[in-house]
This record gives sequence, C-alpha cells and structure tokens, in this order.
Amino acid sequence: MRPGVQVTVLDAHGNQATTFNGPVTITIGRNGGFFMPGKLSGTTTVTAANGVALFSDLSIDQIGSGYTLKVSAVGVTGAESSPFNIGAF
Repeated sequence: MRPGVQVTVLDAHGNQATTFNGPVTITIGRNGGFFMPGKLSGTTTVTAANGVALFSDLSIDQIGSGYTLKVSAVGVTGAESSPFNIGAF
C-alpha cells in the first residue's frame, strides 16, 4: 500500500496522544476479496512514536472492494478505516 498507512493515537479529547509510544497492531477488518479472502502481509505490529504509528510495507494479495483495516493498542480504543478497493474499479 503506497503511501504507507499512518495511524494517529488520539486521547479522550480527540487530540494526538503524544505520550503514547507503545505497540500498535493492524489487521483486516472487513475482508472484501472477490474470489477468496485477502491476506494482509507486511509488518502488522509497529511501535508508535509520539502517538503516530507508520505501517510502511503492507499489502493485500486479493482484488476486492469494501476492505477495511482495524487498528488496536493496549490502553486505547481501537478504530477501523473507511472502506477501500483493491484493483481496477
């Protein structure tokens, strides 16, 4: 996925949690693969720095529509991306 996927950890007031420096994990939320489920590859857990995590080498191996990505980290509420497509749509 280019550019890489950037995740910003927010505090309870919706501001960047600049003191958060822990692991953040990303997974497929909704799997939109047409012919078979897509598989997420790359580094799926990274350490956030100042509340920002960058996943620079992710890919999904199947074309499809309506994929979402979910992120989670200990001590914060997880989130899910807006839907996106892979392939010529």
